[in-house]
Amino acid sequence: MHWKVKNNLHWMMDVAFSEDACQTKNENAAENLSPLRRRALNILQLDKTNKRSIKGKRKKVGWSNSYMEKLLKAFETGA
Repeated sequence: MHWKVKNNLHWMMDVAFSEDACQTKNENAAENLSPLRRRALNILQLDKTNKRSIKGKRKKVGWSNSYMEKLLKAFETGA
């Protein structure tokens, strides 16, 4: 069961954030980016108002500052 959860998380991070394709030059960058990506994934998964995929929600955040603010406020308040 542990490996199933771990493999699903890795698959989601690779599909939504192209984590495997990221070739960082700084040796600390991968360790610094990983928790940020996980936090972003958690925030996107909390949004039940939008029926887009995680990748689609990520794109929408890039296109719409108001959508990004809405997600961050919801995450901040725990809603």
